[in-house]
Amino acid sequence: MLAHDVAIFGDNVEDGVDVVGELLFKSPDFFRVIGAPRPTLGASVNTAGKTDYAYVDLTWNTTLWRQIRGSEDDIYFGGFLGGAVHDGNLNGTGHGEKALGTRALYHLGAELGYQITAAISVEAYFAHLSNANASSRNAGLNNIGLRTGFKF
Repeated sequence: MLAHDVAIFGDNVEDGVDVVGELLFKSPDFFRVIGAPRPTLGASVNTAGKTDYAYVDLTWNTTLWRQIRGSEDDIYFGGFLGGAVHDGNLNGTGHGEKALGTRALYHLGAELGYQITAAISVEAYFAHLSNANASSRNAGLNNIGLRTGFKF
């Protein structure tokens, strides 16, 4: 779960908590030339009926420390970059809604995680959505929180 529209690099306008689901895939061999990122598909649903979005990213991860408690755990850092589409306000005419300017947005951010076992991880997560000034409206949207990961 993520805090929605956190006032980092902008103003808090929208309320609620986001429930996020994400699938990370194995990096294809041809991605080695760009650091072997993992293709990522995800969606974020806002519990207060504000902006929901779906995204496609490339996610790069690196291990910072290995075998802290046992043979399978580690601490990692990751970053992601991609695109999102949302159902939020474009022009700021709604009360308590961001003026996101365009339907398609950039989706980027970072995560710091702890791989508890080979199958379970927890992480601190920050995501930013923006159109990078491609429109006269570019309020941006920031989400931050904690996530749990399960490897199948």
